[in-house]
Amino acid sequence: MNSGTSEVSLTISGVSERDVDLLLLEEFIASPGFVRWFMKRLALKDGVNHKVISAHRSVTQSIGESDIEVVLSNSEGHTHYLLIENKIGASLQPRQADRYHERARTYQEQGRCKGFTTVLVAPKNYFGSGPRRTKGFDAAISYEEIAAWFAAQKSLGRRLRYKQYLLESAIKKAVHGYQPVEDAPVSGFWHSYWLLSLREAPELEMLEPRGKPSSAGFIYFRPGVLRRGVCIVHKLPRGHLDLQFAGKAGRLASLRSKLGASMLPGMTIERAAKSAVIRQKVPVFNTARDFQRQEADVVYCLRLARDLLRWYLKLQK
Repeated sequence: MNSGTSEVSLTISGVSERDVDLLLLEEFIASPGFVRWFMKRLALKDGVNHKVISAHRSVTQSIGESDIEVVLSNSEGHTHYLLIENKIGASLQPRQADRYHERARTYQEQGRCKGFTTVLVAPKNYFGSGPRRTKGFDAAISYEEIAAWFAAQKSLGRRLRYKQYLLESAIKKAVHGYQPVEDAPVSGFWHSYWLLSLREAPELEMLEPRGKPSSAGFIYFRPGVLRRGVCIVHKLPRGHLDLQFAGKAGRLASLRSKLGASMLPGMTIERAAKSAVIRQKVPVFNTARDFQRQEADVVYCLRLARDLLRWYLKLQK
C-alpha cells in the first residue's frame, strides 16, 4: 500500500457458506440500516421498526439446524424470529424448508415469538424463476441484492470493497466452482441415518447432512468432548468404525503401548492414510439401497460408536 488512497490487492479463495453467515451476522448486529432494508425486503408489517434483540449462527435442534436465527422486537414489543438458510450452491436437503417451518412453529407454540419468517439466502441463479423460486421458504433474498445494498453504503470506506468482494467470490464459486451432483437415494440414506443418530446416540453430535453425491460414504462424528484431531468415522462402504487420530500414522507403536491393554475385543490399531485409528469391523452399507432394510445394522453401529466414545473418554480421566 503506497498511500492512504491506493487500492489494496485482495484475493479470497475458497469462500464458504460460513464466511457469508458471519458477514450477515455482523450486519444484523452492527447495522440498523441493514436490518431495516432486510425487513422491508421481506415486506413485513412494521418491518422498518424492528430492532435486533439477539442473533445466532448454526442453531441445532432435534429437527434440524438453522444457519442463522435472528430475534427481533417491533415497536409494540412483539417478538419476530428470522430463520435463515444460506446456500452458495449445495442442494437443499429433503424437506429442509419444511423443517425450518417446523422449528419456527415450535418457537411460536413455546411463546418465544409472535411471528416468524423463514428466508433462503443464495446467489440469484440458485432460485430459478416462477412461483417456486423460494423453494418452500417464506422469502428469498439473493447475494446480488445484498451486494447492491452494500454498494450504496459509501460510509463503509474500504470495508465496503471487502464485503462486496466476498459476496462476489461466493457468487463466482456458485457458478464456476465444483458442485457435486446430489444423489437423491444417498441423500435420503444420510438424512435417515442422522435422524436415527439423534435418538440412539445424541452424544455423537452428528451434524444434519446436506445433499450428498453418490460417492459420499464416510460419516464423521466430532462431538465437542473430543480434542482437536480426534474423531469417530463410520466408513459405510468399507465396514469400518474408526476412532481416528489425525496425523498419527507414524505413532502406531506408541498408541499400542498406551491403549493396547485397555482395548476391547474386536478392536485393532491400524494406519489409515496419515492417521492412526482404533478400528472395529462393522457391517458394510450400500447407501443407494433402501434404508429401512439396513436400519437394524445402523442402530448397531451407532450404539457401537457411542460405546467407543464412552470408552475413550473414560480412558482420558
